[in-house]
Amino acid sequence: MIGVLAGSPTRGRADLPAVVDTRSEIREFLASRRARITPDKVGLPSYGSRRVPGLRREEFAVLAGVSVPYYTRLERGDMNGVSESVLGALAGALQQAR
Repeated sequence: MIGVLAGSPTRGRADLPAVVDTRSEIREFLASRRARITPDKVGLPSYGSRRVPGLRREEFAVLAGVSVPYYTRLERGDMNGVSESVLGALAGALQQAR
């Protein structure tokens, strides 16, 4: 059995799904959704120039009710130990921006 696995007989086969990089997908999802939200959409004051479009991480963290370091960790794709309530808070913040 080990010999079969070691040979990677499925590598490069078009009929099998590609390996999913969950961390990258989480990063892309959260960053792209945050970029779509402007401060005026969620009732926050707009101050200073922005290097990237949308809310700053700090602004989104406040909107979601989580700490800035915690949100930063999540946006980097580290979802270890994330509770349903935090996921709900993130979803609620994204919904509020609609």
